[in-house]
Amino acid sequence: MTSLKMGVRAPPTTAVCPNCRSEMAVTQVMPILFTDGLESVTYKCRECRSELTRTFQSPGSKPADLPMT
Repeated sequence: MTSLKMGVRAPPTTAVCPNCRSEMAVTQVMPILFTDGLESVTYKCRECRSELTRTFQSPGSKPADLPMT
């Protein structure tokens, strides 16, 4: 079986708000407990103040080894 190595990059510092399409900024970055190198990144919209949380692999962690099917 062959595997695909995923590259690890830093999470984006901005995102687009799904509600009003304005720019969102990072308000919090937290490691996710009991996982290997995952971080929860929270963004907040500058216009409508809605929040969005995304999960990313932290830049310093080992890349995930995903099986190819």
